[in-house]
Amino acid sequence: MARKKKDLIIRLQDLIEIGAPDLYFSVQQALQNENVLLIDLGTGTVIRGQVNTPEIGLISQRKPLKTVRQMGFVQSNSLADLIHKKQNIEAVLSLDLASQDNKDSLYLQIQVIDEADLELWKEISITVGLNFVYEIKGKPLPEVIFRLSPLSRSTGEDTSASDAALRKIQRYGSDDTSAISGYSLMPDNDEGDDDYEGDDSEI
Repeated sequence: MARKKKDLIIRLQDLIEIGAPDLYFSVQQALQNENVLLIDLGTGTVIRGQVNTPEIGLISQRKPLKTVRQMGFVQSNSLADLIHKKQNIEAVLSLDLASQDNKDSLYLQIQVIDEADLELWKEISITVGLNFVYEIKGKPLPEVIFRLSPLSRSTGEDTSASDAALRKIQRYGSDDTSAISGYSLMPDNDEGDDDYEGDDSEI
């Protein structure tokens, strides 16, 4: 015979589980601390904060950003007052779902668009990874493990190899759209009207 509800005793916290991706968020924050921009792969918008999505674009600010000055005679040096051309991503951070069976470490993959940038992202990954090393019985163990792989290798003649890799991942264009504070701006020419995105929200 089933017990009446009033006779059942259960802790409320046993009714729910919260799968907060704290470690994944912490890795993203550590990347940001190393001057890496997190990029929305759909819009090219810089992500302010952290997101629980399987793929995130990455741009290292060790390389100079292309900027276009605003109209007018008085030019501000403030970052917020500059119009940043949306840059092609340099790498993609993704959860390596096939390797998550080992619960001792979080496996993350960094796919580097151009093999020429592999060493840069290796250095960044090592710096970030050192923030997530803990000790058990005197033995250091990594809480986060990065797996790096290049997506293209150029012959040096053109950018066709990296462009091909980008088209498989990046869902925004870098040649026809500019943005300021997360808002898309319509290009000057009339032919670019189809490229305007109506959703001006920022992550």
